Amino acid sequence: MTETGQLISVIIPIYNAEETIVRCLEGVLGQTHRQLEVLCMDDGSTDGTPALLAKIAAGDGRVRVITLANAGAGTARNTGLQMATGDWLSFLDADDIFLPDLYEKMLKRIRWADADICVCRSDSYDTETGQYTGLKSSIRDVWLPEQDPFAADDTPDHIFNLFRGWPWDKLYRASFVREAGLRFQEIENFNDISFVYQSLALARRITVVGEVLIHKAIHRQGSISQSGEKKWDCFFQALMHLKEGLMDRGLYEKLARSYVNRALHNTLWNLRVVRGEGMIAMYQALQKGWIDQLGIGGKPAEYFYDVKKYEEIRFIETQSLEAYLMALLDEEKRKRRMDAARYRKQVEKLKREKSFFLRVYRKIRYPKKKMV
Repeated sequence: MTETGQLISVIIPIYNAEETIVRCLEGVLGQTHRQLEVLCMDDGSTDGTPALLAKIAAGDGRVRVITLANAGAGTARNTGLQMATGDWLSFLDADDIFLPDLYEKMLKRIRWADADICVCRSDSYDTETGQYTGLKSSIRDVWLPEQDPFAADDTPDHIFNLFRGWPWDKLYRASFVREAGLRFQEIENFNDISFVYQSLALARRITVVGEVLIHKAIHRQGSISQSGEKKWDCFFQALMHLKEGLMDRGLYEKLARSYVNRALHNTLWNLRVVRGEGMIAMYQALQKGWIDQLGIGGKPAEYFYDVKKYEEIRFIETQSLEAYLMALLDEEKRKRRMDAARYRKQVEKLKREKSFFLRVYRKIRYPKKKMV
């Protein structure tokens, strides 16, 4: 029997994930919190994913498989949201790794705080090397309010910069999401930005679990987050959708500084990762009006958290793409020189330490005999 207020609806958009979906669902179904409704939104997979999902669903009644016609992760999540019956909502990716007490700890925290959203820390897992790396950006402690729980009013200049714009490290109160009318944007990439940041702006209370409970998989082929270069304008659509949503709700002016700094960060990041014709088109669009439409233009340097990013966007406004690429090349060269100098210092330090330990070892191993 399901205890009242304990059921978590886990919504997972899945597309051609035969290499990771078994591990993903083992992590979900093996949670210490057992009261789960797992909605596997198969977005038209053409590999072995459907057969794997059918086998897993046959062995665990908590799993439901819903087959869609390859409409994208935004549509898959919205469909799952409509079908979910749980008291709480979790939106996961099909290739990440979850600690077994993820839901136990997040549910305990969100109920203790009577919050609408709970956020946990995450790190990254390199699927090629097996290496785990910390993600400082998953929770920006420098801007985190001292009190917990908190709301956007407690940190209006930083609410969109505290956390990343992904939904999988967050647990949501289902009634809050529905009453706020929140939905994922149905575009190919960055469909979660508007949902996540509008939810943070609207939540009565937000609480945080300070432990790493999710390992974000990186360096995968074919995952949703690895295909950003193909649709170079999706990030702009997402940011404008967020801005319009905040304006419609009467929240933009209060949260404008946080929004503009988030928009600046996302813009520069996307410009640096996109390649070929997409980069050319994006650079031209920024110069022809995107910077002003996003609210970044016309602001003084002190309005921005990072002066280097401010200087970079000002450079983009007035200089050619060729000049920008040359500046990036010079920056990369300087970085490599600095890295090389740092490595040389580390090597010299290790040599000195090795020499010291060898001298100590020899003294212990071959002590000088006293003269008789």
